[in-house]
Amino acid sequence: MNEAQFEAGVFGCKGVLYYHWSLADCTSQLNPFIHDFRKLSPIGALPIEQSELSRMKIWVVMEAVNRYRMLKQILIEYDATFATFVETRDPTRFRDFLIKAPAIFQRIGQHISSINHVCTYWKFHTKGEPFSLSGTEAYDVLRNFKTSLTYRSENETGEALAV
Repeated sequence: MNEAQFEAGVFGCKGVLYYHWSLADCTSQLNPFIHDFRKLSPIGALPIEQSELSRMKIWVVMEAVNRYRMLKQILIEYDATFATFVETRDPTRFRDFLIKAPAIFQRIGQHISSINHVCTYWKFHTKGEPFSLSGTEAYDVLRNFKTSLTYRSENETGEALAV
């Protein structure tokens, strides 16, 4: 392991710890978002538009939950990897851990930022009150959320992101 890899690994570890700490905030935002978002009923949409908007709304909720599950799984794997290093005190495990940390940090960041985007956007625009959108406005919001929540896999980034 060279100096640059070590620095990137330490930075990645710090980032993962920050995201681990941020998970509680993400969780507290996701549940109210899902509860309120499911109530979205666009005003003035034609039946065919309403059908498409309903499909998009279901996809957004399912993908937000899926992203959260992936985030939790990555953190469980991270914790297990770190615990193995602590238990065995094997320096090669620590080196391997540091080498993987930047990719793990990137992967977690991708999930948590997607979830936070849809939750904070929704919270800001609804201000916790009943909220109405036209069919066109709802489509724009749903398209924005779909773009944010669409998972970019290793094939799209060119890097393997697995732990």
